[in-house]
Amino acid sequence: VSTQSTGLILHNFIMRIIHLTTALRRPFQKKSISTTAEYSSTNATKDWSPAFFFPDTITKLPTFTSTFSLIITNGPLPRNLSRLWDSASIKICADGGSNRLADLSLNSSLLIPDFIKGDFDSIRPEILNLYKNKGVKIIHDLDQDTNDLQKCFSLLNDLTERSSHVVVVGAYGGNRSQEWSNFNCMYIHQDRPMFLIDDLNVIFLLRTGKHVIRSPIYPQKCGLIPLGWPCKFIKTTGLQWNLNGSMGFGSLISSSNLMINDTVEIETSDPVLWTFDFAV
Repeated sequence: VSTQSTGLILHNFIMRIIHLTTALRRPFQKKSISTTAEYSSTNATKDWSPAFFFPDTITKLPTFTSTFSLIITNGPLPRNLSRLWDSASIKICADGGSNRLADLSLNSSLLIPDFIKGDFDSIRPEILNLYKNKGVKIIHDLDQDTNDLQKCFSLLNDLTERSSHVVVVGAYGGNRSQEWSNFNCMYIHQDRPMFLIDDLNVIFLLRTGKHVIRSPIYPQKCGLIPLGWPCKFIKTTGLQWNLNGSMGFGSLISSSNLMINDTVEIETSDPVLWTFDFAV
């Protein structure tokens, strides 16, 4: 075989590889572009009215018409726990959250959850026995690739519709790494409307798409924080400092913003955390 023929064969081989690589990449690029467009055009606007979960220091709070499940984790519990407890359809303690609940005296009576689930590295033995004797369903889950909040979510997925609301108390204010693990749980289970609550904050995740947030209390301090990766595009109305562009760590995040109307409208290309901040 001549040198010229060998060169031609090699050239043709390389060109076929290039064409094949391009063909394999093209469907993925087309799909990734069309997915975003399809989501924004076919999904309805999500309406949020979370004022029922605001701290008890705010008077004349509205009722919450939807049912919700309550998860107690191992952090400081809010003062409005009694109101949340009375309205919740299912109550679950995540491991050490059982200690917090047992140590808390509301009307001098012990609050009895429906379930306790976790790897039980935090719950005190006497508390475990106390609730077991009260008929609480105990679920020992040794999986070390999930935290206790995620374990409780797997239980909820078996008990309730994935579209039903979840309220989590004790999710922050203690172990910082656990706080971020709880935010990660929010991201993993973003198909569920989920609220993280303490005395100073109400936090929930806005999925890709359009949202309306309503509050009878304004002006009210708030924030928008990208979660998972940078937000390529976000647009808002109803804030003191409205957004119209990209957002991400290393550039812009919207902390200490202000809700100046009773309604805020948001359109986002990527998941972002919305925060209500009630700190003085």
